[in-house]
Amino acid sequence: VLCPNPAADFSTLKGALSKPGYLSFELVDLQGRVLQSDNPVYYSRQVEKEFSLFGLSAGMYFIRVTYSAEGLTQTRTLKLIKAYQ
Repeated sequence: VLCPNPAADFSTLKGALSKPGYLSFELVDLQGRVLQSDNPVYYSRQVEKEFSLFGLSAGMYFIRVTYSAEGLTQTRTLKLIKAYQ
């Protein structure tokens, strides 16, 4: 779950993994440019990651989440709306 969405200053991704693994996160604009990225972090169950939206223009962005464990890699993309302040 990504909340709040739309968001003005920050948004937090919260969830749970069915199997422990490494997650990496990217904040991407509509042109595909990576604006923020993190090195993979190991999560055993609960996931909570905050994204700062300070300095970004109002509009649509994407959160790309990549999961890696036991030779398997999966990527999911979530839409994030940056609201006016």
